Amino acid sequence: KRLQMVIDENAKRIKHYNRLPYLVANVAEILETESENEDEADVAHCFKVAAATGVPVVFRGAGHTCHGQALSDNGILIENFVDRAEMTTLDEAHVEVTTRSSWRHVESALNERGRAVPVLTDYQHLAVGGTLSVGGVGFHSITRGLQVDHVTRARLVLPDGTAVWCSPDAHGELFRFALAG
Repeated sequence: KRLQMVIDENAKRIKHYNRLPYLVANVAEILETESENEDEADVAHCFKVAAATGVPVVFRGAGHTCHGQALSDNGILIENFVDRAEMTTLDEAHVEVTTRSSWRHVESALNERGRAVPVLTDYQHLAVGGTLSVGGVGFHSITRGLQVDHVTRARLVLPDGTAVWCSPDAHGELFRFALAG
């Protein structure tokens, strides 16, 4: 299923998150990611629309900041969270996880395989992309670093709509800026 575009006539929309209502104010469009295979193309389309219309794009993962509010003024809000683990095993030591995956479910899936995330935040009902965007500090950070220190590569959709894989060796500057800002 494609992203759902919701044009809000009143520039306001009431949503419910964890049974708490919250207001997303002055958001022109709300896009809810629903299809793993089409997300990249849909995000690229959002960036192109935003560039053509001069509006900002804001992402929201699990929405735990300020009771789920996202800071956007007449822009596009992309809701990017699923309460499951979208994960592919690459080898014995690496997995590929979507940014919208829930840390709680990623950890549970890894535990079933006898593995664990090296650093978890105290609260795990968060989107992978949300905590990686701010570094990801947890109990084990004192000895194991931040969550971002354990990311080996990332796939980014750039504002011009192109998608690139980046790592410390490929598009290193993008990689550094994408993780923990």
